[in-house]
Amino acid sequence: MRVGIATFFPNNNYGCLLQAFALQQKVESLGFDAEIIAFEPSYKYFSTIKNFFDFPHLIVGMYRYIQRHQAIKHFASDSRIKSTKIYKTIKELNQLDYDILIAGSDQIWHSEALAQRSGGSDYYFLNFGSNIKKKISYAASISQKKWPKDFEIKGIDYLKKIDNISVREQSATQ
Repeated sequence: MRVGIATFFPNNNYGCLLQAFALQQKVESLGFDAEIIAFEPSYKYFSTIKNFFDFPHLIVGMYRYIQRHQAIKHFASDSRIKSTKIYKTIKELNQLDYDILIAGSDQIWHSEALAQRSGGSDYYFLNFGSNIKKKISYAASISQKKWPKDFEIKGIDYLKKIDNISVREQSATQ
């Protein structure tokens, strides 16, 4: 059976990369053919405007970013992580064909995450793929006490379409 994993990937963060790798390895150890679905909607940002204009901080940050990016790129492309090509839109993801989709883990359901923009909500709540037989969340985190009301309404509608749900924090169960 083919399993697609929706998580923060590609991402320039060691923790995100390692959890994606670990989840993929675990799913494969259970006898499934698993791959990470690479989703990267078009957006660019700096952590803060202040960081953008603080020139020494910017130079050091860019140097570290390049170092980290090269190390992560090497790890990810070294056949350790099996992933799809990079998709930019939900419309492209609708063409994918898996038996099972898994969302997780990490802070994929945080309402204020940049990832929720440009189709991120549809991706991280597995709202794509018409022929998928089963949709599962694994240790998904909202990383906040509760969702804002407007996001909660949308999130609950998404959750109704997921067959099995597991979350990290107790606050996410309410």
